[in-house]
Amino acid sequence: MPWVRIDESMPDHPRTLALMGSGRNAGADFGFLVAMICYSSRVGSDGFVPQSALVRCASWRTDSRQVGRTAARLASVGYLEPANIRGQVGWQIHKFSEYQRTKDERDKLGKVRAEAGAKGGRTTAANAASKRSSKRLQQTSSNGSSTDIQTETVQGLVLPDQTRPCTSERLERSDAREIVDDAGAVADSRQQAESGQERTGQLASVAEIARATVGRLTQQPGGFDPCDSEAAEA
Repeated sequence: MPWVRIDESMPDHPRTLALMGSGRNAGADFGFLVAMICYSSRVGSDGFVPQSALVRCASWRTDSRQVGRTAARLASVGYLEPANIRGQVGWQIHKFSEYQRTKDERDKLGKVRAEAGAKGGRTTAANAASKRSSKRLQQTSSNGSSTDIQTETVQGLVLPDQTRPCTSERLERSDAREIVDDAGAVADSRQQAESGQERTGQLASVAEIARATVGRLTQQPGGFDPCDSEAAEA
């Protein structure tokens, strides 16, 4: 939303104090000055208000003779200056461009904001597309469409996770057998749920490999140590 700048010390400015001492309508005159600033900013005239446009600055003052006298009082204290631009007689607001954005500055700012908005929109669309693609990939993985993912899941049940910190505790043979049984149960349940014979054969093969691997490890004296790199590689 467009806006204008008003100096916080403006009510106490010498020009304002001089205006307040000029008559009983001084408060209304001050308000009309603010209305002129807003009008000029709105139409992009850089502080120039034609005499014919004074009645359009504020809805509460529509009498042309009344607003003419108001403009004259504002000029007497230095807030307005008589001006003639391209044949139009009117008033120039004192130091307008020092406090308000000019038309050129507002146009440039609008272009920058429009470009930034378009760039942000493209970035948002790209991020949304990336999220949709990632979601589809997760759904595909969760539905078991990838044999590699299922194999890793079964292997995760059979063999210890080598990325976890090692401890000094050792797996007993009975614990290893329980892991094998768990892997077999997973394979059996998936065999019943899957209608494809090829997938069932793959899961069964993984389970057999797991049973054979842990079976060899449990035959070692002292049980299977998850921290033992040679045993893990075997």
